[in-house]
Amino acid sequence: MFVVDSSGSINEHDKGNWDRVKNFAKSIVGKLDIGEDRVRVGMVEFGNEGFVQFYLNSHYNIPDITEDIDRSLNPPPPTHTLLTLASDIHSRLFLPGL
Repeated sequence: MFVVDSSGSINEHDKGNWDRVKNFAKSIVGKLDIGEDRVRVGMVEFGNEGFVQFYLNSHYNIPDITEDIDRSLNPPPPTHTLLTLASDIHSRLFLPGL
C-alpha cells in the first residue's frame, strides 16, 4: 500500500519532486510479483483531503498499476496534511474481505 503525500508542499522547493515520488512507486511495483493471488498494490493520496487513487483489488498487473500512478495529478497549493491523516481514509481504503 502506497500512502503518498500529494500536498502542495511536495513541489514547494523542487518542481520535480512529485514526478520523483511517482517514479519511486513505479520502480517498486516493477519488482513485485503482482497478481490476484499474489502481491496486491493500492495507493492513497493525502493533502487537504485524502482519496484513494486505486484499491488493493483494482489492478492485478504491473502496466495497469503504473498507468494509474501516472494518472495522479500534480499536487495543489499547500495543504493541511495532519487533518487529512486523521480522516476516515482507513475505512475507505481497506475493503472487508481483502
